[in-house]
Amino acid sequence: MPAQAPTLFKEPGATASPHEARPADPAASPAVIPSGHFDAVAAAKRVSVTAVMGYCAGMAIRRVTKDAAYVVGIGFCSLQLLQYYGFVTIHWNRFAAFWTQTLDVDGDGEVTWNDLKIVCKRGIRFFASGVPDAAGFTTGLLLGFRAAA
Repeated sequence: MPAQAPTLFKEPGATASPHEARPADPAASPAVIPSGHFDAVAAAKRVSVTAVMGYCAGMAIRRVTKDAAYVVGIGFCSLQLLQYYGFVTIHWNRFAAFWTQTLDVDGDGEVTWNDLKIVCKRGIRFFASGVPDAAGFTTGLLLGFRAAA
């Protein structure tokens, strides 16, 4: 007898095979209707809403970081101009030591790509907390961040 192909939807009253993952509480998932069947429309709405919110958040973050980069660049140029003409003296060694200590999140004494990875993971965890579909939100966030370039 040939093996039966797996199906996405089960007949009411059908028992699950031991290899199928079943939710502990079908009512806990908004994509499962009370009869225990998977509701694709509800799942698509949930994914699309969180992905759109992630996309919008990504675009906003990109915009804010670009604006912050402009402000930092203008500030640096202004300070260099003032130092060049002798109006101020800037101790760049102290400045670098302060920012290295502040931005070194892994504690190795220098700012590296690993520090950036840690900060990015913390940021994604912060933005995705409490969101019903964190994967959809994160995907939208990354797409929005890249699209705003």
